[in-house]
Amino acid sequence: MAKARPQPSVAPYRVRIPDSTIHMLAPGEIADHPLQHKAHPPQQREAMAALCREIGIAGVLLVYRSPGNAGQLTAIDGHLRKSLDPHQPWPCVVLDVDDDEAAYLLLTHDEIGRLAELLRAQTATLMQLVQSGEHAVRQLLTDLAVRESVIPVLPQTAAANDPAAEWGGMPEFAQEDQLGWKQLIVHFEGPEALQAFARLVEQSITEQTRWIWYPYKPRRDLKALAFVDEP
Repeated sequence: MAKARPQPSVAPYRVRIPDSTIHMLAPGEIADHPLQHKAHPPQQREAMAALCREIGIAGVLLVYRSPGNAGQLTAIDGHLRKSLDPHQPWPCVVLDVDDDEAAYLLLTHDEIGRLAELLRAQTATLMQLVQSGEHAVRQLLTDLAVRESVIPVLPQTAAANDPAAEWGGMPEFAQEDQLGWKQLIVHFEGPEALQAFARLVEQSITEQTRWIWYPYKPRRDLKALAFVDEP
């Protein structure tokens, strides 16, 4: 049974990095954590390798000396990066933590970052600024834009095309605001809470439902909106 974490104190946070030294370590010197629980699919590996090719190494790996494994240097964060090239040394920070604390960090380190919510305007601006020659990175940014409903106008596209010329012969239409007045993320403790909420708003909601309108709006038939140039 895992031991209980100590209660936070009023004193300043403990510094778990013994000194400011960054150690350059080869992948073979760092063991994977035995409880590493994340798989890295090809798309993620390709995007990480592409970022490293274009930018280089711009972050450290978090490792510690595992008391339960005779002091072996063990990864907490950076499993994917160190697996890209067996000959590439990586800058590492060696944390002063034990095996239980390392497991705590392993489980929570990335999850806390995922709780952040993207600000649409700033994200759109960043996507205008970031250019990549790597297909995997461009796909990563495209997926981000679709997921967050952010559609940046890339400078080179805007400069190369004449909007008036591109619009010639196209049908006229009025583009109404499809985003609504406000978007709100609601967290549910379980399926029962989800269904209770569905009854309150009088809508059908399943675990696969990604969004709803309130008051209810039927889904639009996008195929019926397609423009067909008939002879």
